[in-house]
Amino acid sequence: MREREDIRIAFYVEKPFHEYMVLPIYNEVKEEFLSLISDDMREIIAFKPAALFIADKCNKVFRRYLPYTFIIWTRHGFSTKNWSHECLERCDIACLSSEWFKDFFIQRGHFPRIDFWVTGFPPMDTVFRNSSKASPDKRKNTILYAPTFDYDLAAEPVLGDSWIKHVRAHFPDLNILIKPHPLIKSVHPEWINSWKIEAESDFGVCILEADVDFYEIMIEGDILVTDASSVMFPFLVLDRPLILVNNPGRFQDPKYDPQAPEWISRSMGSEVEDLDGLIMALKLNLSQPLLKTRERLLYSQRYLGNSFDGRVCERTSFLLKKLLMPKTDQRASVKRIWRKKKIQGYLHSLILKCNPRYSILKE
Repeated sequence: MREREDIRIAFYVEKPFHEYMVLPIYNEVKEEFLSLISDDMREIIAFKPAALFIADKCNKVFRRYLPYTFIIWTRHGFSTKNWSHECLERCDIACLSSEWFKDFFIQRGHFPRIDFWVTGFPPMDTVFRNSSKASPDKRKNTILYAPTFDYDLAAEPVLGDSWIKHVRAHFPDLNILIKPHPLIKSVHPEWINSWKIEAESDFGVCILEADVDFYEIMIEGDILVTDASSVMFPFLVLDRPLILVNNPGRFQDPKYDPQAPEWISRSMGSEVEDLDGLIMALKLNLSQPLLKTRERLLYSQRYLGNSFDGRVCERTSFLLKKLLMPKTDQRASVKRIWRKKKIQGYLHSLILKCNPRYSILKE
């Protein structure tokens, strides 16, 4: 039975893979609050939630039509890619995975409108649950290949069309499990077609659907091969080798941020610049899987802190309840948050009054 039927919480799934960030929190709070998870902005606005969880940059439409709703950002990855500051600026509360990330954003002058919550990264509860299970007895090791979609950041243009054949030729006892970034299917379908051709003639190659939950399947990988994708960070908790492909085109990509975690942390894996480098890195990591374990532990503690305990959503729910409880029970710090939100809400309401014909379809 819900304790607070009158308080509504919404979860916006702008892209299918955003569901992996907000669904765990939805499942945690749905028994206590009247909750809605949806990809429809109109439905969420009509729902009039007290708090709205999002995984990406908040659409301005929500600000205009839900001026008194707390916008809570969970983020959908650890990489910044010159993008996270915009997400921070548009949310009221930013959920972060560690104190390091909080200090990182503060030092850069990037703040949410009201507050930071250091809760952990919601999908890591899924990883924690799966990692506690006994691993199946496997006769062959598995390379988990998880590239990003940006051409100048991705591993695929660096490794070339024939990388699967080369890897299988050198390591016939290795399986290759390919998890594409969800946007690859629309941005670079030719990559998927190339992988499918290899998989049709090689039972050691498996291609997952692009929208499969990475946090559910990452435990299948004995070695992760990736590029600038933030999947490198959750994989750290498994203490298994990482191979990080450096795309030389990154310097011209607007998402390249040399001081961001995805670039200052490369020592946690084996960096490679080409296909020959990949083969050498695979040989090294297969023979010495604990080679970088100290670095992996260091960066895991930096980016995840103490949040890898299966309780991320529990902490988020606790803070949410503390924020939304009746005013008479609120502490001074929470009351200050409410006052700030009321001022912001009033200003946004004025904007809407000045432009009453504003359409939801315009943004």
